[in-house]
Amino acid sequence: SSDQIGQGGPDAIIIPGTKNTLADLRMLKESGFFDALRKLVDGGTHCVGICGGFQMLGREVRDPHHVESTLERVAGLSLLPITTTMHPEKQTAQVIGRILVPDLFPEASTELQGYEIHQGRTDLHDDAVPFLQITQRSGNPTQLFDGAIRRDGHVWGTYLHGIFEHPDVVRQTLG
Repeated sequence: SSDQIGQGGPDAIIIPGTKNTLADLRMLKESGFFDALRKLVDGGTHCVGICGGFQMLGREVRDPHHVESTLERVAGLSLLPITTTMHPEKQTAQVIGRILVPDLFPEASTELQGYEIHQGRTDLHDDAVPFLQITQRSGNPTQLFDGAIRRDGHVWGTYLHGIFEHPDVVRQTLG
């Protein structure tokens, strides 16, 4: 239950992908986990969001085209200065990238491979720091940013599924 969160709290929380980001955000709020997650992060717990979990870490998820629901927008966890807008076109691609914050992930300097499958585009605001530089997308060279990371390294998110298949990322996140 959400009452047990924080009693000897976890070192890290991973919010996985989802098929319906807006509905899952509402469920987090209604169940009490929304505020509990923010308290844990304020207390030093690391928080990682993958795909839909990354979208939830932001200030807001917007759905003007009603891709996921009749809702126009749902407030996010506000753990990263980002906003996501859902779009009807689904993004799917095999990607290769590298982490852009070597001081926070010193062992994870090699190329990371994974895949994207998501609906929505995420905009970074204020002094948001991109997490990855995508160097190849669907076999084509590119120079795109992906994800975001808080400057203290305690909160980060990415659209890259498969990132935890890289041992260096696991060590740096859970180490």
